[in-house]
Amino acid sequence: MRDAERWVGRKGDDVVAAAYSEYLRKLYEKIVSRMDFTTNRSVKKYPVMQTDGAKIVSLIDNYVRKRLFNQPFDPAENNNWKILFAHAAIATQHIIGQISNAVFKMQQQINIIDAVIEQVFFSSEVPELKMREKYSLPLQKTIYEQTGYPSNKGTLEYEFLKYIDNDSEVKRFVKIDENQHPFAKISYIRSDGLLSSYHPDFLVCTRERIYIIETKGNDKVDDPNVQRKQRATVEWCEKINTLPADKRIERKWVYVLLSEGVFYSYKNTGATIDDICAIAAVQKTKENLFE
Repeated sequence: MRDAERWVGRKGDDVVAAAYSEYLRKLYEKIVSRMDFTTNRSVKKYPVMQTDGAKIVSLIDNYVRKRLFNQPFDPAENNNWKILFAHAAIATQHIIGQISNAVFKMQQQINIIDAVIEQVFFSSEVPELKMREKYSLPLQKTIYEQTGYPSNKGTLEYEFLKYIDNDSEVKRFVKIDENQHPFAKISYIRSDGLLSSYHPDFLVCTRERIYIIETKGNDKVDDPNVQRKQRATVEWCEKINTLPADKRIERKWVYVLLSEGVFYSYKNTGATIDDICAIAAVQKTKENLFE
């Protein structure tokens, strides 16, 4: 909140009110900014989140006035709003964390019956991808002529791509590019308390399943943010699976966190992707998804 110094010393109730309104606006932008990470501006028609922006601002204001200090607090009285910037803006950071969690809960609690189902197809939304030819593969079961993989430490994805393209159980698949497929995302709360967007690595379709697959090195599987993405995606799949079959491509959706250890242990044994995913599929636990 670098504008704090610019506000200090202003006089008049209207000016203070305007300053506080600007503060609320900036908090709102901070909370939702991580939900809108994309370099493909042509697809900005997709909403950042389902929750109404005015409702979020109202939520922030209500929290500041009634709950932040466990007693009524008037930001305009005696320039009280300046307190929110004290001690490296620790109060502001606390607000961001609390409201981020509240917004995430609001999204998760949307009744699936009330949801508007919109099917988005990779082929029509993003008909071609930009990539470095040196780090791409010509594969048969994906909609794109070439599929890219990371130039740095991309061996696991490279091997996985070749494996699923050769697996007779796989009908089709797509490797998700977070920059070029901004709509293919799931909301979650990062370990620092901020809302963010998660783009899984792959969507793989077999006869009975749609697998959302994240490939990870063995040393990354237990990372706190990886675990948070996992919990959010399992919850998302559970909601998808309550839809009528024709709204989910007649298949069950399953999240798979595939470590390199599990993948390499089974890929040369004749195991199919269904076999491997049966081992690596993530199940919902009783753990609080919002912690």
